[in-house]
Amino acid sequence: MKKTFFILLLIPVYLYGESAPIGRFVQSHGRIERNSINCPYGVCAESSREIFAGDRIKTSSNSAARIILNDGTALEIKDACDFTIFSIRKNRDDAPTRIYADYGTFTITQNNSFMDTSLVIGTRAALIKSVDASMYIIAAIDETTMMVYRNKAGVASSLPSVDTAFILKEGEEIYIKTDKPLSSPAGVEPLLRGSWLSKNYLSPDKRSIIRTKRDSSVIDWLFRNRD
Repeated sequence: MKKTFFILLLIPVYLYGESAPIGRFVQSHGRIERNSINCPYGVCAESSREIFAGDRIKTSSNSAARIILNDGTALEIKDACDFTIFSIRKNRDDAPTRIYADYGTFTITQNNSFMDTSLVIGTRAALIKSVDASMYIIAAIDETTMMVYRNKAGVASSLPSVDTAFILKEGEEIYIKTDKPLSSPAGVEPLLRGSWLSKNYLSPDKRSIIRTKRDSSVIDWLFRNRD
């Protein structure tokens, strides 16, 4: 399924790919690797802070970066992640900005004037669409979780056989596993929204999401993965 979804997201790179940068790093620290799917042997990997369509970005633990795309989307990434920025939406008639995240922790903040879907983010478990939203996303190999903290966003399973989809409103979260139907969104108390990322994070093997209990430091990840 990952291969099929990756190919679908890959198409816009060749339709809209160009030599002009589509964004840039504004902050970064730690180990960050960058190459392009358009340069399979790494011969055109860039050492500058500019980002181009098709750039794949990998970071290690204890790394962090902030990226600004030319469509008004800001991405904050922390710790280990692996994602590809395929294309961005520049004009009203363009396809949405497309990003595929294999794993990682992301804070997405959009700032645009589009009236329809302007951003599509794919993970192994989920397909996320938004017009002008802000959200936290944690992508693991076997599951994805997200919380919308401004406006709203749509989410569906990455599996075509699962036809359930939800619109997450401000302050709602959802957990999606690759091999199970979507659960219903749940509200997050306002006082807990700012610390949401500190309560959810990738497991060391990047397969699952560790979730701490809201009222204690006890981790219920092991109990959830017994099911």
